[in-house]
Amino acid sequence: MHVPSILLLIALLGAPATLAGQASNENLARCNAEGIDLDLKIAGCTAVIQSGQLNDTNLSIAFNNRGIAYYNKKDYDRAIQDYDQAIRLNPSFADAFNNRGNAYYYKKDYDRAIQDYTEAIRLNPSFALAFNNRGNAYRDKQDDDRAIQDYDQAIRLNPSDAGMFYNRGNAYRDKQDYDRAIQDYDQAIRLNPSFADAFNNRGYTYFYLDKFAAAQSDFTTAFAASPADAYLVLWLYLSTARAGLSARAGLEANAAQVKLADWPGPVVQTYLGKMTTAQLLSAAANPDAQKDREQHCEAYFYLGEQALIAGRRTEAKRLFQQSIDTGVTSFVEYAGAQSELKRLQATPAAGSH
Repeated sequence: MHVPSILLLIALLGAPATLAGQASNENLARCNAEGIDLDLKIAGCTAVIQSGQLNDTNLSIAFNNRGIAYYNKKDYDRAIQDYDQAIRLNPSFADAFNNRGNAYYYKKDYDRAIQDYTEAIRLNPSFALAFNNRGNAYRDKQDDDRAIQDYDQAIRLNPSDAGMFYNRGNAYRDKQDYDRAIQDYDQAIRLNPSFADAFNNRGYTYFYLDKFAAAQSDFTTAFAASPADAYLVLWLYLSTARAGLSARAGLEANAAQVKLADWPGPVVQTYLGKMTTAQLLSAAANPDAQKDREQHCEAYFYLGEQALIAGRRTEAKRLFQQSIDTGVTSFVEYAGAQSELKRLQATPAAGSH
């Protein structure tokens, strides 16, 4: 944490092969089933693969389906091995290329993921999910312009998919094109009124735009769906306080549902007066250099907000700059520090919150 969550849509191919025999039919049903125990699905697919009764097309489907099960178990290497076999048996299998791209994506091998999504699109130019997924990979490579181009195509092909609008909204937010980001989040929420992540990310965007009451409303909706999320506890408190409303009682009540020992619990404890600034910065330290930078990016931002709410503008400026200096550009706290520092530099002290 804390990168806004990304919605990755995965295409499943469930075209059944036709086999004779009761046992083979049972295994085939398991191999093609969705929503069953993953080990049962793997066992069914393995039995079908080993039966020797499949032609190459159906065998490729069995490997693809077993790959999906391994993927859902987060065993991405074994999933890739099965997708390799599916593609070897059927080189025009666009779904298998898309699915293998997803496995590479979650291994953070974005270049290989993009290669597979590109091949899936070549084989099926109307493959909206592959455009969407390639857009996600480009976004994670911080190439938001190319990501938006792919999301545009995905939306053109499937304009009723809320996740694709949400993903494009995230890319626009990365580019600090906040008005267009909000338009996409609005559309995502219109298509899926219970889309908690869209409310959450629209809340960040309103916060960056100094629209704290609107942010508070969105974080309230998102928090209702995930009341144990410490980040939502923090952002709901901040947006409430920055909107000029009483926020302390809500923070105390919401904090009771959070594991305060786990990061970012120490930030919540600091806001409650149970930890000092020095203790919070000590809690942010981590032996992993990347994790250390990430947690300090967050700690400095939240300390900056605490100082700003208390009217200590000079201290807030310093802390927001320290958050930015960590260079963790993908975090919402980094963007928040940027927007706050810009506001502080543009307004006189008398206009502070």
